[in-house]
This record gives sequence, C-alpha cells and structure tokens, in this order.
Amino acid sequence: MNTGHGLMKLKEWQKNSDGSPARPSLKVANIDGLISSLCLQFDDMVQAKVTIYETFAHYLDAKNFPEGNSTANPDECFKQVYYIDRKTNEVAGESVEFELSSPFDLQGVMIPVRQIHNLCYWCMKGDYRSGNGCSYSGNKYF
Repeated sequence: MNTGHGLMKLKEWQKNSDGSPARPSLKVANIDGLISSLCLQFDDMVQAKVTIYETFAHYLDAKNFPEGNSTANPDECFKQVYYIDRKTNEVAGESVEFELSSPFDLQGVMIPVRQIHNLCYWCMKGDYRSGNGCSYSGNKYF
C-alpha cells in the first residue's frame, strides 16, 4: 500500500533516549475486508514498510485551511520509518492491528557481522590486488 488515506490509529508511538526502540501499534480500518485480503495475500503484511510523517500544522497543505495556507511546505517534516513485525489483532469487518518495529529490530533479520572501517577490508587482510578476493585495480582505498 502506498497511500496514507483511510482510517488509522497509531498507539504507543514515543520518542525516547534510553536506547530501547519504540514498538508502536497501528490499527487500520478493515473496510470491505481489504486489509484482511492483503494479509492473506502477503503473509500478514510482515516486513511491509510504514512511513510516519510528523509536521507542524502551519506546514500542512493549503487545502486543509478554508482560506489557504501561505506557509505550506511539504518538505518540512520529520520522517520515521517502521516495518510491520506481526499482526496482533483482527476484528472481522472492522479493523486489523499490527505491531511495528524499527528497521533495526525486525525478528529474524540479520545484520552484517563484519565491522566497517575507514580502510579497505582486503588491504587490512593483506589481500589487496592479490586475486584472493579483491579484484579492484584502483588506488583509492583509504
């Protein structure tokens, strides 16, 4: 789904600085069973991307104000990306609720274990231009 139109409710959305990622829940209206159909077709929508845009009212589009809005600016927003981690509740014909997670907190998703350095990995191993892994022939590896 690439649209934000529809009835949705975001719960437990928070910003904290203690290191623990927020795990908000998203409740979506299930009009005509559309969301249930998507869940059946796409494995409960697990790992679907959800983007939340946060902005001030004075940056909203002019169509949100009866007399227009001269300060409207679609670029003035804070964007937060989450992914659907699991479906937590479904009320037939009414709503579907999902638990969201940060991109770094998905179940079963692995991150690379190799550390990132400011020096070429193959150069540090002594295999730069050796043919034992690195085929780069340039001289810019720092």
